[in-house]
Amino acid sequence: QANALENKVTNCEFQVGRAEDTIPRVCAAHLASGQIEGQDDLQDGEGGCLGARVVERFGSCVAVLDPPREGVHWKVIKALRASKEIERIVYISCNHTAWVDQARALCCPTDESRTPGEPFRPIKAHGVDLFPHTSHVELVVLFERGECLKRTLAARTDKHAEKVPIRCKEGAV
Repeated sequence: QANALENKVTNCEFQVGRAEDTIPRVCAAHLASGQIEGQDDLQDGEGGCLGARVVERFGSCVAVLDPPREGVHWKVIKALRASKEIERIVYISCNHTAWVDQARALCCPTDESRTPGEPFRPIKAHGVDLFPHTSHVELVVLFERGECLKRTLAARTDKHAEKVPIRCKEGAV
């Protein structure tokens, strides 16, 4: 917080608490702060909590995970999966073995007891060499679901369609 004050950063908040308890509260506050006058609830027609006008104004939430070597506790994974507001996760891992189990839990089919909510899908992964001349590499992975995933897949389809060569007479492109 001191660093934020020193650098005059005013568009952030600091939360204290267990991640699995804080995630739902922060997501609800994020969307509630985007409520438009005259819109009393955040329910969509399907029982979700993403009012279309609120999402239009603020968008969905992005979670950034940078856990210790052991990885993220399963209760945090459960809270992330259960929070419909979170459509993107940027996961930074220094332990690729622990990351595999975490990725499975984020991406596996819905199981209301352990992995509620819509599963995520890995979109991009990059290795970042922060420690040259060592075997340590940080893994940064983007996961998406919901509308974010639909937009990403649509953009990829459009981009791919633009790159498909059109064959003319005599094999010219």
